Amino acid sequence: MRGLRGMRVRLSFEKGPEVRFISHLDTHRTFARALRRAGLPVAFTRGFNPHPKIAFAQPLAVGATSSSDILDVELESRIDPAELLRRLNSSLPGGFEVTGAKEIPQDAPSAMSEVAASEYEARAPITGGGDPQGAALRLLGSPVVIVPARGGDDRRGPRDIRPLVLRLSGKREKDAAAFEMLLRSGGGRSVRPDEVLLAVDRMGDGWLDLDAAVYHRRRLYRASDSGLEPLD
Repeated sequence: MRGLRGMRVRLSFEKGPEVRFISHLDTHRTFARALRRAGLPVAFTRGFNPHPKIAFAQPLAVGATSSSDILDVELESRIDPAELLRRLNSSLPGGFEVTGAKEIPQDAPSAMSEVAASEYEARAPITGGGDPQGAALRLLGSPVVIVPARGGDDRRGPRDIRPLVLRLSGKREKDAAAFEMLLRSGGGRSVRPDEVLLAVDRMGDGWLDLDAAVYHRRRLYRASDSGLEPLD
C-alpha cells in the first residue's frame, strides 16, 4: 500500500562541465546523497541492503555534459514538485542543476524503457582539410557504415551504425568541426556519439582530433504515434 500514499516524480537535470568527468555510478550516488540531505521522503527497496528508488533514463558517458537528462524518483509521501526541486537543488553540488520536476503516474513506464533516441552536439579540432557537412552527407548517403570497436570494454566488434543515425549535420567553426546528431538509443539498438564521430573522421580520411572531442547531450526522446517526442 506504500505506493498509494506516495508518488513518482520525473526530474530533468543538467550536468555541467564542472562535473563532466564524474561517472554514472558517482552521479547516482551524488543524487542519492542530495535527496537524503534535502530531507525528501525517498522510497527504498526492501531487503538486507535497501537502496533508494531512483532510476536514470540513460547513463551519460564520462566526459560528456548534458542539458536535459532524466531521473525518476519514487517517494514515500506526497510533496509539491516545485518544493522538491528547490530543496534538491540546494543540496546538489555545483555542476548539477535540476531544471524540472513533474509527477508521473505510479504505473507509468520507466524512463529507461521509454528512451528511443538521443540528441547530441559534438565538437572536435580539425587536423586536416576535411569538410564537416560534406562528411556528414557522405555518411547519410552510405547504405552501410562500419565502425570498429573502440575501447577495451567494447566487445561488440565491428558493426554497421548507419541505421542508428537518424539525423546528422556538420559545420566548421574556425579550427574545429561541430556536429549535431540524433541517434537511436535504447532497446538494445543504440549508437554512441563517439562512434558517429569516428565514422565521420574516416569519411574524411582521418581529419579530426578525436582525443580532444567533446560531447553534449541535448535531449532524450520517446517514440510516439507521430514520431519522436521529448522524454521530459
